[in-house]
Amino acid sequence: MEELLGALRELANADVLYNAAVAERLGVSAVDLRCLSYLDAHGPATASELARWSGLTSGALTGVVNRLAAAGLVRRDPDPEDARRVRIIPLPEQREEIESLMRPLGQRLAAAASDLSPDQQQVLTKFVVAACTAMSQEALRIRHFID
Repeated sequence: MEELLGALRELANADVLYNAAVAERLGVSAVDLRCLSYLDAHGPATASELARWSGLTSGALTGVVNRLAAAGLVRRDPDPEDARRVRIIPLPEQREEIESLMRPLGQRLAAAASDLSPDQQQVLTKFVVAACTAMSQEALRIRHFID
């Protein structure tokens, strides 16, 4: 168990370094890149939705969206359901640059996973999903001082 926990710690550290490197190449921060990832996963969103997903305050999120827009990665459009709100839309024109940066890692991870049997891949997937859920819940607990 100690070896597994150590490997997970190293994976988390490597993820931070990787995302910082990608963000730097795009001219944004790692937090900005994470918010862009939420938009890629969920589609266009209001600022309040993006704040809820990311855990950022509305003030911090304004800075994120400003930087992403200045880098040409998102645009703001009026919300068709409520003219008082704005939707943040990821720009598909920039998708290829992001994909070109991230594709090699995806290929390397897929190659590593191909060494596993289908049963091992299923177990690993179940563990990773559980780990992500645990990390998200712990982040909320820490942020909101929940016991």
